Amino acid sequence: DLADGAMFVGRTWNLNSPSAPLVEVPKLTNIEFDEMNRVIITGRAKVQASPDAPVVENGFKLRTKLGTSGNGRYIGLRDPELAILLECPRAWEKNILQAASKLNLPRPTKPQPVVLFIPLGTARKLEAEAPRGFDLGPDNEITSIWIDKGALRFKLSAVLRPGKFLGNNYIAFSVPIRTFIITRDRVRAAIRSARLNKRQAIMEERKARLAVTLAE
Repeated sequence: DLADGAMFVGRTWNLNSPSAPLVEVPKLTNIEFDEMNRVIITGRAKVQASPDAPVVENGFKLRTKLGTSGNGRYIGLRDPELAILLECPRAWEKNILQAASKLNLPRPTKPQPVVLFIPLGTARKLEAEAPRGFDLGPDNEITSIWIDKGALRFKLSAVLRPGKFLGNNYIAFSVPIRTFIITRDRVRAAIRSARLNKRQAIMEERKARLAVTLAE
């Protein structure tokens, strides 16, 4: 990697090439958000540099942003950064503890690991990129993405299509591999709930105005 400059400019390859590296993520152990609303993904990955190379399994920590392209049709990772973990080697830790014990010194506290994030590839403007990421289909567009109380939330604009199955009317929208069906009963219940919430909001507003009038 150092000899051919891959450490400085990276390396590119065709995923369909028979000699392309293979990366499999069998398990994600944690997903969280930092104070800048970036998602931090922790898990384990199996990496094979080439088809004839041995499979290496190791833990990883990835920090990235979520973004869209293609007018909200594609959702994917933006500006990913891979963590490098720096910690005291176990051999050094053992020698330090033995030396402290021989010198009758207090047992030293193990320092916390230092985590450094390095960018994966060069940063490019989304406007200049071709659409990439998970394709939601031509009928769906994500209009906004935000983080609220540690949870990912997004607003989706979708085309609803009516249908009928076993005598029940419904409306549905689809994304690849999944179709979400909303029955007529649920639509009616949602309308009733919305009307009730609106009436309660109007009553609360009237009570607030009345309280201000009486106070004056």
